[in-house]
Amino acid sequence: MNLSKGTEPVNQMMVAYMDGATSEIDNTLDGRYINDNETALTSSLKGEEFVIQAKGLPFDSSDIVPLSFKTELAGTFTIAIDKVDGLFLGNQEIVLKDLKAGTEQNLKTSSFTFTSEAGTFKNRFEIAFKNNQTLDINTPNFDENSVIVFNQNGALNVSTGKNAIKNIRVFDIRGVLIAEQKEVNANTASIKNVTASKQAVLIQITSEDNKTVTKKAIF
Repeated sequence: MNLSKGTEPVNQMMVAYMDGATSEIDNTLDGRYINDNETALTSSLKGEEFVIQAKGLPFDSSDIVPLSFKTELAGTFTIAIDKVDGLFLGNQEIVLKDLKAGTEQNLKTSSFTFTSEAGTFKNRFEIAFKNNQTLDINTPNFDENSVIVFNQNGALNVSTGKNAIKNIRVFDIRGVLIAEQKEVNANTASIKNVTASKQAVLIQITSEDNKTVTKKAIF
């Protein structure tokens, strides 16, 4: 699988089901992550991170592969399949679950784009497998964990996963409204010319179904 930021590739990782591998750490087959990138997607096993993880046969479609994601810079990223082989050439689905947003995507049909704050997120994603089954339709989360707020290129950026935003209001620490964006009708928004500088602000995000989340950030 490939991780990219915009049009720029960031890193690549692989999970391979193969003869001779086990569900444990296989030192002759697995490739450990050496922490050489500021942004990376890796698989997790026994508390360690891998860019190559070999798993034993026979394949079990109930298997779950935890993924760890880290980035030193907030932004928008994409996870996509580079290529598949063997049993994955057929109808076997490869489902990426975003546990933070409460959503999932079959990577065999489409890539997955998400927004993240800076940090290390050891339990945000996992890979699951379903064969010719209808995916569960989850109601996307809309809470403090699923709403992302970050400063990029001097603008205040908000992402709510798959929830549509109704409006955004920004308050300074005195409770004074300093910026507002109405009728967003999208799951991302960017507010420029926020008057706060080097201070804490409160960002109130309201969804189209009138749920409200308030986030605190330094802008």
